[in-house]
Amino acid sequence: MARTKGALALASYDDIFSVKETTTPANTEAIIEIPLGRLHPPEFHPFQVRNDEAMKKTTALKHRGIVVDGIDIGTLSVTIVSKQAGESKSQIYRIIRLTELVPGLIDLVDAKKIAFNPAVELSYLNRKEQSGLLDAMAKYEATPSLPQAQRLKKHSQSGELTLEMIDSILAEVKKEPGSRYAV
Repeated sequence: MARTKGALALASYDDIFSVKETTTPANTEAIIEIPLGRLHPPEFHPFQVRNDEAMKKTTALKHRGIVVDGIDIGTLSVTIVSKQAGESKSQIYRIIRLTELVPGLIDLVDAKKIAFNPAVELSYLNRKEQSGLLDAMAKYEATPSLPQAQRLKKHSQSGELTLEMIDSILAEVKKEPGSRYAV
């Protein structure tokens, strides 16, 4: 009985979870020198990277008129960013404008299901209108063309855009590229 009682004695918490291995300089170097090829590269989501770039550009735009790295006072940050990116100033403003889209529309832009120019126009709709547009897009399985997006923006800015109007605009038959007549 005493033998079984001794066998049933529980090990202490420290005995179970402690490492009894001694570390030597050779062990330490083996741990430090893990080849980088063995590590899995992080998978970045395109929107995350795009947001980081947009964030840098937005931050740069906030520093108007401040001397940065020897740049003259009065030089707009958008000028600096446009030179660095090789884009025009208006293109930089349009890229930043895309941050006004709701996440569902941003995902469609990232997946290239909505072109850049219509996406910029859609960014002028308020959040409620953008959500209604997403519902209509799912309903009709269609994305707005540039002329449709421009009409949506125009009606939104005049305050007369309704969910019914979004439905009617998205339900329209689009013209084929290069043709003059609707099919």
